[in-house]
Amino acid sequence: MNPPLHHRRIVVTRPAAQASALMQSIRELGGEPLLLPLLVIEPLPDPHQLRQAAETLSTARFAIFVSPNAVEQALPLLLAHGSWPEGVQAVAIGPGTAHALQQAHITDVLCPRQQYDSQGVLALPELQTVDGQRILIFRGEDGKAELGDGLQARGAQVEYIPCYRRLLPQDTAQHLADLLSSDPPDAFIVTSSEAARHLFSSAGESLLKQLQSIPIGVTHPQIGDTVRAHGGSAVEAGSGGDLALLKALSAAPDVPPPPVTTGRTVMPEPTPASPVQPQRPGLGERLVERINPTLLVALVALGILIWQWRDNSLQLSQLRSEVGLRLAETGAFQKQSRDLIERIERARIEERSRLVTLETRMAESQSQQATLAALYQNLNQHRDSLLLAEVEQLLMAASQQLQIANDPRAALVALEGAQSRLALEDNPKFLPLRQSVGKDIATLKTLPNVDTVNLTMRLDAMLAVVDNLPFSIDSRPQQAPKLPNVKEEPDSLSKEIWGEIKQLIRIRRIDKPDAPLLPAEQTYFVRENMKLRLLSARTALQQRDENVFRTDLQAVRQSLQGFFDTQSMDVKQSLTQLNQMLATPLQVKLPDLTASLSALGSLKTLQEQELTAGAHP
Repeated sequence: MNPPLHHRRIVVTRPAAQASALMQSIRELGGEPLLLPLLVIEPLPDPHQLRQAAETLSTARFAIFVSPNAVEQALPLLLAHGSWPEGVQAVAIGPGTAHALQQAHITDVLCPRQQYDSQGVLALPELQTVDGQRILIFRGEDGKAELGDGLQARGAQVEYIPCYRRLLPQDTAQHLADLLSSDPPDAFIVTSSEAARHLFSSAGESLLKQLQSIPIGVTHPQIGDTVRAHGGSAVEAGSGGDLALLKALSAAPDVPPPPVTTGRTVMPEPTPASPVQPQRPGLGERLVERINPTLLVALVALGILIWQWRDNSLQLSQLRSEVGLRLAETGAFQKQSRDLIERIERARIEERSRLVTLETRMAESQSQQATLAALYQNLNQHRDSLLLAEVEQLLMAASQQLQIANDPRAALVALEGAQSRLALEDNPKFLPLRQSVGKDIATLKTLPNVDTVNLTMRLDAMLAVVDNLPFSIDSRPQQAPKLPNVKEEPDSLSKEIWGEIKQLIRIRRIDKPDAPLLPAEQTYFVRENMKLRLLSARTALQQRDENVFRTDLQAVRQSLQGFFDTQSMDVKQSLTQLNQMLATPLQVKLPDLTASLSALGSLKTLQEQELTAGAHP
């Protein structure tokens, strides 16, 4: 039984570096692979974005690779500083990309199981909730934005990292003409829409009809749409990968292409001669009698020669394709070697510059260390003077906080800092100063605390509800209780008299004055005036100006009582908050630090006397 692709010549249009696996699969199925690269993959001349991504890779949550080319071009730089960082999930768009990642010892790889495209990646359960997460997409230059747009719509922070660029070979038209004229192939395999467009543009008008008659295997419906848009015959394989595509091509019917005219004489390929069978009854015996044995031997020899020529031609074509593949692989390997050498040279230059920088920093550190040693010696000689200077600064800061800023908390922090600094020195002469500072700290801790933060939050809350407070003129009066039903009288005149009597009596409350009638434009100014008063009260609160604070709050309370519906729950809560804030005192009598400053002055005088005595023994 013949294999599925027995004696079928199939053209592989992938780049040379990625075509070997597919060509080997064609050979295993009995076919003859031919290489016609429609795209050339080259690294970027300046991969600065890729270098930046390598430095910040550990901060990402997902790293998505859209092709094996992206893995091949990006991983050497991403892994130049170490292994793959933990916490960064690698995602492959298909099995080939996943295999390339696993070859680089990245075992934990997410990959779609059926649909190997952007929609398949977006359907992964791990990528459904990515709000606020950083995702890197490693792709070719000018790639599609469908995957990134889908992730951004879910709230992710997407960054595109170009790793390579795709170029169109210039000699594709000549190679295509040679393929179609000598021995036309049975099928093409195209794995990208860009390659499909380049294939049909290279065919021209003279080769277009012949190319349209040859089946073209595609790996994605979008590529099939591109082929059909150019009049080609697309064979789709679904989601089974290269093997499914080859099986689909084996099931495709053979369509003989029309003859092609390329400007040169093309000799028709001879076919093996078949034995002549008698077609007409009665002529067999006469035909056998007329056959010359020598001619029969010559015909058999000619058939053998034609068969050998055909077999040699097939072997030569296969050998030519294998040599071309090997040459392409060798060229790709040499190019990768050159790139690797260039990367090593750049890394060596960078390491050398880093070494020079480290040596410079080490020299600076040694100089700074010597300077610090000298400073430490000087400071050690005047340690007590430095301590008194630090304590003096802290006491002056505490005094300024009390006298200028009116902030006892800040003053307490400064005094506690001075006390902790004095506690580190085990010297009896500092004891009076420590006692004075301790008394001032105890005095400040006993002061009542004015919670300005809570008051500010209350004022902000009132500002937020001013626009929603109802005016008294907008409130609806409560419905009067219904009078008990009067037994209906049969006489209609009695009903009419009873209705007139009810209209003679009207009940009205006189214990509450009528609400002022405000036009619509005046209600806006009333609310804005209340907001201004509340803002002024908040400013006075920060400045501890109790008179302005109380005046503004009283004005707001009068406006609430005079213009708004005091029966409303919001108005009642606002009045309650105002009364509580008016009952809170803002002014607190703050102590001074005279005792501590006097003790400090005495110590400074004693220290100066000791230094003078030491300078003049």
